[in-house]
Amino acid sequence: MIYRNRKFLRIINESSVFKLKAETISTPVNIMPTIVQVEINTTSVDSNHAERDKHLRGEDFLDVSNYPKAQFESTDFKSNGEGGGLLMGNLTLHGATNPVIIDVQYMGHGSDPWGGYRRGFEGTTRISLEDYGINYNLGPKSREVELMLFIEGIRQKGQPPS
Repeated sequence: MIYRNRKFLRIINESSVFKLKAETISTPVNIMPTIVQVEINTTSVDSNHAERDKHLRGEDFLDVSNYPKAQFESTDFKSNGEGGGLLMGNLTLHGATNPVIIDVQYMGHGSDPWGGYRRGFEGTTRISLEDYGINYNLGPKSREVELMLFIEGIRQKGQPPS
């Protein structure tokens, strides 16, 4: 899940949620993700306000009819040695690709009640909407968006423990 947060009309924080599909998340023995490929369904944006969602999906912002997906692909990872680090990669949104750095924190791992094994990660980054060709003006506090990522990885059947 990706949680988007930005100032709305310079008054309050406005938040939305996107659904995502992880194509690949590779976590070797050192626990931290090293290869990450994620597809984000931009049509899934949900701010819990139908009219706002319609506007976010429209041409002023995500333009989902032309750009129904966004993508992230990692290029490098630098561990901080304390269960976290910086995940570098390229984010493609609204037809533009730019490098981003995600501050990642390992949250834990363990067996689930269904016989699977899971690992959790959280991450944050900030992007400038203008860098992605999104120029709709809601004031200076709305030009940047904070992205908060909450990722739960499930080991695929037949994969060795790591």
